[in-house]
Amino acid sequence: YSDSKMLVESLNVYVEKWKKRAVKGVWYATNGSPVANQDLFKEIIGNEEKLHKVRYIHVKAHGDSEYNNRIDKMVHCAAFNKELLAA
Repeated sequence: YSDSKMLVESLNVYVEKWKKRAVKGVWYATNGSPVANQDLFKEIIGNEEKLHKVRYIHVKAHGDSEYNNRIDKMVHCAAFNKELLAA
């Protein structure tokens, strides 16, 4: 679950297109430039192989998604070096 539409679309749609345009392991966008943050996308995709079926779902930011709200709290705690208490 993510409130980043760009992230969800990238993982659900664009990764396969980038892979097809890869040259020597480097992914390229339609405009011919290397895909930004492809190291992170490759890490995510690599982790999928360890799991079963993975679905990426877009949710509204600051909405009623339990999972997205929990992740937001975790990120906030990590960013400000706070201890995460039970959600």
